[in-house]
Amino acid sequence: ITRSNETDTTHSLNVRFQMTGTASPYDYSLYTSTGSSISVYSTYDSSTGTYIYTGSVDIPSGSTTATVQLRPNNDAEREQTETATLTLLPSYSEYGFGAYAVDGSNSAASVSIEDNDDWTVSIAASDATATEGQPLDYGVYTITRSGETDTTYSLNVVFRMSGTAEAFSDYSLYSASGSSISVYSNWDATLQTYVYTGSVSIPSGSLSTTIELRPSNDMIMEETESAVMTLTLINDGAQYGYGAYSVSGSSASATIQIEDNDHWIVSVAATDDTAAEGTPVNYGTYTITRSGETDYSSSLSVQFQMSGTATYSDYSLYTASGSSIYLYSTWDSTLQAYVY
Repeated sequence: ITRSNETDTTHSLNVRFQMTGTASPYDYSLYTSTGSSISVYSTYDSSTGTYIYTGSVDIPSGSTTATVQLRPNNDAEREQTETATLTLLPSYSEYGFGAYAVDGSNSAASVSIEDNDDWTVSIAASDATATEGQPLDYGVYTITRSGETDTTYSLNVVFRMSGTAEAFSDYSLYSASGSSISVYSNWDATLQTYVYTGSVSIPSGSLSTTIELRPSNDMIMEETESAVMTLTLINDGAQYGYGAYSVSGSSASATIQIEDNDHWIVSVAATDDTAAEGTPVNYGTYTITRSGETDYSSSLSVQFQMSGTATYSDYSLYTASGSSIYLYSTWDSTLQAYVY
């Protein structure tokens, strides 16, 4: 930035500028020739619905020029070449700043910021089987980035979960550090279904990271289910703080099979087969038993149906702890009767 048309440089001259272009102030920092940081302030312009970024720099006393150094922020985001344009603004002499006129033919200059990131991400199931039980057997996804050698910065990768296993009830996901990974559900109007997405960071200094799939140990007898993780693109990741990347077409998804450990068999017996009205009432007792497994760490919900010559109004049912068991009635059109 140069001042001209005068010869007296006894005093410094503060010059205002505005930053525009395809690069945002998050993509770079500005410094003086002495290495001091130049602050850029954002102001919301309601007429255009955008933010305006402005700053100022001093042309020092005894000098006709000031240098503004643009230092690009090195990150792991794959971006197009971007421009940062510095445009000189009129002075605010009434606020004590030096007054000047702006040379209309040399009021702006642009710097191009070239990117050095071209990461490609891929995924594999490094342990493709998870099993319920005590202890749980975890499945493992490994996400890898390639194509570059600078791992100074972490790379955030977004994924989508699908398959026959349910993201919330059948398993949970954990990072390599043991932290829980949140999975969010969003309604997809095109697919007319919920889409489950999450993200994980490949840490700085590393080319890969792992995600543990921990199956939910329950008492539900199920078929072997699949949990498919698919890496997804971030088209405009920079504004959200995520790194942009490409996805390997041949290694975009990986599947973990969740095997069940529950093969319960339930049976019922009338351990007291007579109930009698009176004072006190003589209770009858059903005993429901499960067998076939040895893991009793979770409860097992059992459904039943009541029938016989006694009706819904002739008795009530209670658990061993004394809690009332509610009976629901459903009309059975085949039997032409209510089923309890």
